[in-house]
Amino acid sequence: MKCVACGAPLNTQSRFCTACGAAVPKPTIVAPVPSPATTQQPTAEAPKGGRKTSVLLAAFVGAALAVGVGYTFTRSNDGGQADTSASTTSGTPGGSSANTTGSSPSVAPSPASVTGTWVGYSTSGSGRIRQTVNLTENASTSITGTMESVSESGKSATVRVVGTRTGSEVRLDEVEWLTPQPSGWWLASMNMTLDGQDLAGSFSRLGSSTPMGLIDLSRSG
Repeated sequence: MKCVACGAPLNTQSRFCTACGAAVPKPTIVAPVPSPATTQQPTAEAPKGGRKTSVLLAAFVGAALAVGVGYTFTRSNDGGQADTSASTTSGTPGGSSANTTGSSPSVAPSPASVTGTWVGYSTSGSGRIRQTVNLTENASTSITGTMESVSESGKSATVRVVGTRTGSEVRLDEVEWLTPQPSGWWLASMNMTLDGQDLAGSFSRLGSSTPMGLIDLSRSG
């Protein structure tokens, strides 16, 4: 060890340098840093007898179920006949009865016959024309009848009509004048859809079509 001031050798026990009188600094003692202790987490010990308890619980539940099933079987066979009065509605929404007959779903009925008296309006260049149509539908869905037309200007005529119905679709054609043909009028055709007490569709004459609606007077009340 040497003096930091003059470089002369020092006695480790001296407080001052014997050559220059400089104070000898105290040696710095560095304390060792202890390493962090490793904390050992305690290991959870499985409860003693846990497996044995689970086995006993399972055995108890099994015994209880066996007793319940045996009791139910005895009750259902009391008197030599099983009880079949259990409800069959629990598996359907809202408790409604399930269809167990195996029958097919009901089919919607076909549209009603067009037989009757129908009244409505079509339009033309001179205004509205009131149409009164008397129809008779045969068993083969062929249709015959008459149609009387009266315009707002006073023209009128009656024609014979024939037609067919396929489901709710109705086709009618004017085929013959039963009264003198008014000037500017020609035979027409109608494509209609049957909806209860209504026939709605188009009235076509010389390639021009206008909307047309008819109401069944015989069923409208």
